[in-house]
Amino acid sequence: KGKKGEERVVRAEHIDGHVDHYEGNKGAERLVRMKHTDGGVVHFKGKRGDERMVRVKRSDGGVEYYLGKRGVEQMSRVEHVDGSVAYYEGNKDAERLVRLERIEDGVPATVHYEGDKGAERLVRFERSDGNIEHYEGKMGVERLVRVKRNDRSVVHFEGKKGAERIESVARKDGHVEHYAGKRGAERMVRVVQIDGNVQHYKGVKGAEQLVRVDRNDGGVELYEGKRSAERMVRVERMDGYVQFYKGNKGVERVVRVERTDGGVVHFEGKKGAERVVRVEHKDGGVEHFEGSKGAERMVRLERSDRGVELLYKGRKGAERMV
Repeated sequence: KGKKGEERVVRAEHIDGHVDHYEGNKGAERLVRMKHTDGGVVHFKGKRGDERMVRVKRSDGGVEYYLGKRGVEQMSRVEHVDGSVAYYEGNKDAERLVRLERIEDGVPATVHYEGDKGAERLVRFERSDGNIEHYEGKMGVERLVRVKRNDRSVVHFEGKKGAERIESVARKDGHVEHYAGKRGAERMVRVVQIDGNVQHYKGVKGAEQLVRVDRNDGGVELYEGKRSAERMVRVERMDGYVQFYKGNKGVERVVRVERTDGGVVHFEGKKGAERVVRVEHKDGGVEHFEGSKGAERMVRLERSDRGVELLYKGRKGAERMV
């Protein structure tokens, strides 16, 4: 193309069907584009003799981007027709996938990879909602091991790829939930609280009910009732005493305490205001009390050895027989 004596090369058609396109003055024509027979187009930049590949528009609609000098161009990014973008690192012919930005369930997500070319393994999946999934294992068998959720809790998993099941959940408040059961049917069986108390549960997923609490003081609380309505019915204390309760969840009141000496203390009154009304001793004697909580005074004593009743008057701690 051009006037006589100034003709310059603008196109070169090769026997294999691909076509090279050139730009520039005569003697300085530089390769700018190469069209392949499959529809792919390679774009170049640089002076004549130093043209370097910068972009490839593939026949499938994807676009590859390259960095580096002529002859050592390395692929740095691929824009796919589905809207995803893959990022690569490494020298020419050894580029490895390190990141993939794509749409997952209608929202953006970023997938991170590690490993050499051809063996890149999934290590992290960052979702736009702030949840981050962590994976372990070789390419093709990566298994989910941990999810850092946007509420600052961390979910831990066990099991092979495709069968990962929840093993525990470390909550932001410091409590740790433990689970048992197959994938999709994991049920909460235990909660280790930050203060050292341990809650135990039974029941299928979604219907777990609290049945016991191992307290940090060595005591044990026992519960009955359906999920969310569990009520405390007994407390086995570290000192050997056993407390019995009645009432709905949240308003359980002490009704009886069995002592280590064989005696039994009976209570009446609402939660927090339970007062001693009777003490049954191992020898058969029975003490009767009156008065509000903390001020109970003995008013009658039934003695089993004599079969008589003794009456008392006076404030708590100062009762006298009358």
